[in-house]
Amino acid sequence: MKSQGSFYRLLIAPVHRSSIVLGQNLEAIFLSLLEIGILLIIHYIMSAKFHFTLCGILIVLSLLTLTTFFISNLAYSISLKLPNEMIYETVMNIIVLALFFASTALFPLENVHGFMRTVILINPLSHVINAIRDILLYQEQNNSYICLIIIGMACLGIISFLGSIHTLKRETN
Repeated sequence: MKSQGSFYRLLIAPVHRSSIVLGQNLEAIFLSLLEIGILLIIHYIMSAKFHFTLCGILIVLSLLTLTTFFISNLAYSISLKLPNEMIYETVMNIIVLALFFASTALFPLENVHGFMRTVILINPLSHVINAIRDILLYQEQNNSYICLIIIGMACLGIISFLGSIHTLKRETN
C-alpha cells in the first residue's frame, strides 16, 4: 500500500487510526476464513475423515480467527516499521516459519526434550494446533484448556492490536 500511495490516502482520511488497523485485520481474517472454506471443500471432495460437531467447528473457527487477528496485527506493526516490501516479506517469513517449525504442527511434543521443549511450550501456535487437532481428529474437548487458549490468544490479539495502533500513530506523526 505504501508503494502504490493508497496508504497515504488512508492516513489523510477522517477516520480513527484504530479503524485503519481494524480494517486491515478484518481483511486478513476474511481471507483466512475463505482459505479455510476452500480447504473444507477439498476435504469433502477427498473424503477425509474428521469428526465435525457444531460446537467443535465454532471452537476451531474461534481459535483460527483469534490466531489470525494476532498474526495480522503483528504483521501490520512490522510492515509499518520496514522501508519496503522485500524486507517485510523476508522478516515475516522468518517469524512465521519460526513459529510454525517451533510448534507441534509437524511432530508431537512427547518426542522433544530440553530447551526445544520449552520453546515449543511457550509458542502459542503449539497450543492452538493441539486444540484443533484434538477437536477434529480425536473429538476430545478439554474445555478448561480450550478456554485458556482462547483467553490467551484474545490477550495476544488485543496487545498486538494496541501495538499496531501505537506504531501507526508513531509512524505517521
